[in-house]
Amino acid sequence: MDVSDLSTGVTVEVWDGAVWVDVTDDVTSAVPIQAGSGGEPGVAPAPSQVAFELDNGTGRYTPRPSALLRFGTRARVRVVVDGEPFTRFLGDVVGVEPYWPAGRDGAAHVAVTASGVIRRLGQGRAGETSAMSRGATGYVAYWPLEDGPGTVRAASGVTGVPAMWTAAGRRVAFAEVDTAPGSLPLPDWRASTGSLTGTIPGGAFDDVWSISAVIAAEPGPVWPVWTVSVNGNVWVTYTLAIGDAVTVIGADRDDIAATLLTVPASRVANGAAHWVTVTLATDPLGLAVAVTVDGVTVGTATHAALAGVGRPTMITARPRAAGGLAVMGHLAVTAAAPTDGAAVAARLAGHPGENTGARILRVAAETNVPVDLIGDATGSAPLGPDTPAPVLAILTDAAAADGGILTEHPSTGGLVYRTRASLYNQPAALDLDADRDAITPAIRPVVDDQTIRNDITVNRTNGGAARAVADDGPSGIAEVGRYDEQVTVSVAWDEQLPDIAGWRLHLGTAPGPRYPVVPVDLAARGDLIAAWCALRLGDRVTLAGLPGLPGLPPTSLIVTGYTETLTPSHWDAVITGVPGGPWRVAVRDAADRYDTAGCATAHAIDATATTLDVDTTTGPPWSTDAVPFDVAIGDGDTATVTAVDGTGPTQRFTLTRHTGAIAHPAGTAVRLAAPAIRAR
Repeated sequence: MDVSDLSTGVTVEVWDGAVWVDVTDDVTSAVPIQAGSGGEPGVAPAPSQVAFELDNGTGRYTPRPSALLRFGTRARVRVVVDGEPFTRFLGDVVGVEPYWPAGRDGAAHVAVTASGVIRRLGQGRAGETSAMSRGATGYVAYWPLEDGPGTVRAASGVTGVPAMWTAAGRRVAFAEVDTAPGSLPLPDWRASTGSLTGTIPGGAFDDVWSISAVIAAEPGPVWPVWTVSVNGNVWVTYTLAIGDAVTVIGADRDDIAATLLTVPASRVANGAAHWVTVTLATDPLGLAVAVTVDGVTVGTATHAALAGVGRPTMITARPRAAGGLAVMGHLAVTAAAPTDGAAVAARLAGHPGENTGARILRVAAETNVPVDLIGDATGSAPLGPDTPAPVLAILTDAAAADGGILTEHPSTGGLVYRTRASLYNQPAALDLDADRDAITPAIRPVVDDQTIRNDITVNRTNGGAARAVADDGPSGIAEVGRYDEQVTVSVAWDEQLPDIAGWRLHLGTAPGPRYPVVPVDLAARGDLIAAWCALRLGDRVTLAGLPGLPGLPPTSLIVTGYTETLTPSHWDAVITGVPGGPWRVAVRDAADRYDTAGCATAHAIDATATTLDVDTTTGPPWSTDAVPFDVAIGDGDTATVTAVDGTGPTQRFTLTRHTGAIAHPAGTAVRLAAPAIRAR
């Protein structure tokens, strides 16, 4: 691909509500695009961003409510190379700043900043959301009752349905009781002095309807949990009552009541939170009544003398005057007999044990955020309950528990989650060679302590802890001192913690340099454009042809961020990543080798030596059959072993030395350059 002239290939567009409008001719600046956090997998995600300047001499881009360019306008950057379009950014305008480069009497410009969906999800003081309220769909009316203390009108969860109200001077004790992980605190109806009343909109109630709610109660004096008013039936109200039994009661216009169904109190009033549904339907024999608890039917009855179920018009939730526990919320009306009781019960519990991929897909769907999954969700970490939190915090915590990468999709405007396991043992997605002008001279390898962690403690949210410590080795405590870290992860079980701590220790003590800045000149290497545009965060990139640096081995990176800058004549990119070597893990029945338990040079060698005697001080000697393999002599000087002679503790290696080989004294540690590592 020829990118020597991008003047007709870079397109900047904004969405006017109906079509994409090309504003490229008014762009007066380079167009830098930034993606990813640049940190280790599992860290908090960073929003993608693009910035550019526009000539505003006509006033077309002056920000105002009816302007083409304003807060929230969609923006897109595309590149067309050899007729093939590549979307490099899709997001929302988050800032429009008018300015005058030559003073107020000169040309007018606007500086535009657009960002991806992660910025919107994390902007401001995002409120906590619960699994129950996010997943509430398909209801005629729904009131979560998760409102804060002091509420007098309980918000509706269905557009167009009014809030529930309480009488003046009366109080409902909102946000008093934590009933289950999947819900925010609900009202304590023992401490309440008032009722809540809500209007049920008219609709397609085809001779069947249901009232459902989360209820946590204990047996005792009767609590009239809710009463529904109806039209068109002998009964004008139906009431669910909990006392020493659970009853559904009908009352006529003369307030003469009859018990329509009774079930044992233990099925509902046992102190735990349950999803309780009462379904009433017109039956060929009369009126049918059913009660289900967490999707399981616990009682049914049919009354032949009663014709028709009537249409519900109003519902009132009532306090408990005396007795034990009385919690009720997530009050829902359905124009059918629900079949999702078990699924709602799982939501109420917060989906414990749900894997990371499934949680991210579910929460994104519940909040209408597009998301793509890279990797197998079934292999991602099982998680603890989905407890109330802002949406971005839920997604970030899930990614951190698994150790994968949560980021944005450059062409859909949605999210991408890449599982930890999808980062293992990857082929290179992009090969960069300094000898072929792909990598500019600004590249700087860094050997420092920024990522060293040799004492790791991992805590589970509301659970136990595990610790992993590296006392020895090049990055061990004895060599460099203690670099400790404590993290908390929301995994499902304490048994997961030792593996997590061990994996984090492996990453935190892996040898080799960091390459925080890898500059790439795409205009000089048009043959890399297709691979670059297909590159995803988390992909592996190899670096070759770097000047000889003694002690530094050939390297690869896992890409965790990048910046690319587009102009009419250049396409420059800068990759940020973490070392790729630690992400090569053992595969069962493959030709992976476990490292020596202890080995050192038996004599001094110079930088050109091609034979080396080694002494195995701990564990079995080296295999004489599985050659060739690479070893590290000292701190990073690598060589390929092509033959091994001898079967005792002292053996002779035949070596092919690598670029940058150096001399070593006797007693220098020898180990596999890429030993088999057990994946987390």
